[in-house]
Amino acid sequence: MDHLPTPLDASPPFIEIPLVADIPWDNLDFNTFPARHGFAVDDFGHLLLDEIGVDRIASLLQSWLYFGFLAEILEIDVCKKNFCRTTATGPVLDTTGLEELIIAKTAYNKSFFHIKSKELHNKRKEYRCKLQRVWQVFVRITCHSITTSHPLPQILVSIEALCHTLEYLAYDRNEHSYLSSRRRFQLTIGSARLISCQMIKS
Repeated sequence: MDHLPTPLDASPPFIEIPLVADIPWDNLDFNTFPARHGFAVDDFGHLLLDEIGVDRIASLLQSWLYFGFLAEILEIDVCKKNFCRTTATGPVLDTTGLEELIIAKTAYNKSFFHIKSKELHNKRKEYRCKLQRVWQVFVRITCHSITTSHPLPQILVSIEALCHTLEYLAYDRNEHSYLSSRRRFQLTIGSARLISCQMIKS
């Protein structure tokens, strides 16, 4: 989460997010991504977590709710290698270039929708639908004990950070809906434990 501000005197190591996504985003329907790629879902499209291994869930969530969500909101082709940094323990997520992409998207929206308020409203509504879908999946997963298994805490923390980073594109800051959305996401047990450990190290 290199795009986030960090304290100047931060001493503990940063939380590294393993880069485990191995399913390319296919630019098709966001909601049905898991089913299209062979993951077990129920009649409502909900993931059947007990039938999927931890590593596969981690890969799916990063491919779908991180890179897929990023591609859908910024409306770009996301190249995974542009978000990768190699470390001694393997490839990790690197979001150093994310701020530049967000600035470019914000500038584009302001210029393109300058005199098209209805189109901008519809675009924000579309963004909100995808944000809400990410939230629904997030909540269901947080209720499952599997979220304490590595690397799911790291993956979930990164998804939450991305949603908070991009959510302002989905709302007019003067709308009540923006203010009421601010506390929607909450840390999973595994994510909270991960952050607690980092705080203890400091």
